[in-house]
Amino acid sequence: MKRFTALGIAFLANCLGLPTGALAAGWTDAIDIREWIVTAEGPDVVALTRPALGAATIPIRVWVRYEYRLPQAGGSLSMVDLTEYDCSGGRSRHVQRSAYAQHNAMGSPIVTFTEPSPWQYVQPGSIGDGLYTAICNR
Repeated sequence: MKRFTALGIAFLANCLGLPTGALAAGWTDAIDIREWIVTAEGPDVVALTRPALGAATIPIRVWVRYEYRLPQAGGSLSMVDLTEYDCSGGRSRHVQRSAYAQHNAMGSPIVTFTEPSPWQYVQPGSIGDGLYTAICNR
């Protein structure tokens, strides 16, 4: 059974060449990364992670916070997502998600989903692939 800590995720991200705590200057200047690890980054989105509390689980559960450069459908600039990773199957799914109108998941959620989504295979080259790789150390 695998157990991930913030330090372990940072180590994996560093080994994979992913940013681990610094963001490129620009629209990301307002993003607060305290208590989160920058795990994957694209031109319009940054994904930060921290382990879910509790015993190590299979599938692995991780909190993921997405920060977007531009508002997404519904007006969200930030989303916090409890994601499960099936590392042996190459899949992930969202267990719970909340979208926020402000960066850093500030204010009340615009919407919250508590029904787990179906398992989906990780798309190569996507932000999800960067997260999957860092979490599962594939």
